[in-house]
Amino acid sequence: MAITKKEKAEFDAAILAAKTLAALRWTEPVKKDLPIPSSGTVSGWDFNSYSCIIVQQWSEPESHGDGEKRSNQWGISYQNGKPLYSTKLLALKALRHEVENKVAKQLLSIDIQIEQENNNVQDR
Repeated sequence: MAITKKEKAEFDAAILAAKTLAALRWTEPVKKDLPIPSSGTVSGWDFNSYSCIIVQQWSEPESHGDGEKRSNQWGISYQNGKPLYSTKLLALKALRHEVENKVAKQLLSIDIQIEQENNNVQDR
């Protein structure tokens, strides 16, 4: 039995709604599994939770920077080594966990304001 365009659109909308509901879940925190090296360079992944991007980075005992490895000794680098995630997948999972917690705090703030406003309306 063939379905109409309208039925297909309704089905697709239902699938999207189900996926959206499934996105509202709690995940486990993910720890960085590549410590700051005591010597040499380590390559891994990290994230920026404000822009929701994953970046490949390198880290040495006293500096770190973007990219798979230090391009040269004069390339842009930042002070201090930093721990990294060994895979892009781990970094993505960690990013998701951080964003869900940040958004949960924002939602809680909104819920508190809604509750306060409801109390103000009831007091009138």
